[in-house]
Amino acid sequence: MIPDFRPDGYLPEGLHDATEADVTFRFGSSTLRRRRLIFRFRRWLKLARATRSRRFLLDGSFASRQYGVGTFTENTDYKEKQGLGT
Repeated sequence: MIPDFRPDGYLPEGLHDATEADVTFRFGSSTLRRRRLIFRFRRWLKLARATRSRRFLLDGSFASRQYGVGTFTENTDYKEKQGLGT
């Protein structure tokens, strides 16, 4: 479950488990830019699943209440499997 935002518009510190539907509803529907970014997120998530990644970390302004969102930052163990760093 994704917790409520802090007063500054960001999530509380920590790791928060969420389904693809939770992320799509919470972060990917409020603006045209967010709707476009959610498709990129879903492609990355599909790749992570295809490589049997055990985790997918989503960070950046996308995972906030910010209106002028830039992009999202992802981190999967896919990079480690492919020798691309951590």
